[in-house]
Amino acid sequence: TSGPPPSAPCAAMASAGGPDVGALFMAVDTDKSGQISWQELQTALSNGGYQKFATRTCKLLIRLFDTDRSGEIGYHEFAQLWGYLGSWSSYFQAHDTDRSGTISFPEFKTCVASLGYRLSDATLGAMMMSYDADRTGNLGFDEYLQAMSELTLFTNLFRTHDTSSTGVVTISYEQFLGMVLSARVL
Repeated sequence: TSGPPPSAPCAAMASAGGPDVGALFMAVDTDKSGQISWQELQTALSNGGYQKFATRTCKLLIRLFDTDRSGEIGYHEFAQLWGYLGSWSSYFQAHDTDRSGTISFPEFKTCVASLGYRLSDATLGAMMMSYDADRTGNLGFDEYLQAMSELTLFTNLFRTHDTSSTGVVTISYEQFLGMVLSARVL
């Protein structure tokens, strides 16, 4: 086995002609607090050209970008999140080789391997089943985003204990629980 791969694609990819992120943020920040909740994020994503994302995806995105752990994100965090979505959207499209609008198991396997992960078919299959909320056997963008975001989150948590990058750690049960609980998205 090998250690976890490098971080997932996160370069900001604001497309020409894309939505004005600042205007989008201000439009959904209904209480003008300078912060948006997962519900407001869900609206912003829909208004910004994405399909309606599941509650869990929106909460996960808030979790990933909420640097002060307030449960909401400010404009700068939102702008980073928007770039993250653009990166994953491009990656999704690049690996949707049959142009079905979904990622099949072979496409998912290729995608994960291209990021440097060496996971068994059994593990990849379990991941697909875990994130395939509509049970189609494929991952739509929302489901794919959950899978890849959590894989990145879990990898980063693992790396905090894998200081020699061997892909193997020895941790106590309490450390394990701490990792699980810190990654948990309600």
